[in-house]
Amino acid sequence: MSVQQLYNMSSKRKDIRLPLADTLRDLALLRASDLDVASILAREHTQPSPHQSNAFDGSREFIHISRSVLKLHGSGGVDIQGEKVEAVRNKLEALLNGL
Repeated sequence: MSVQQLYNMSSKRKDIRLPLADTLRDLALLRASDLDVASILAREHTQPSPHQSNAFDGSREFIHISRSVLKLHGSGGVDIQGEKVEAVRNKLEALLNGL
């Protein structure tokens, strides 16, 4: 099925489109507010099964690690540590050449 066919199928239904700019703004506001979306859901929808709980824990850990990596990358920490490692390696090579 082509993209055009899928588009035509979806447009035949009730055509409700969310403007991308508004959606992105809303998502940015949710992220900036540190709102726990689960806190506004009904209690029966927030009780995870054991399988869901493991998936949520894995997702939470992935997000935490991803944010740490992005912060490290954005701060230039990788380059700084790489330069330190390279300096130590050069010193060790010079020491080995001196023996």
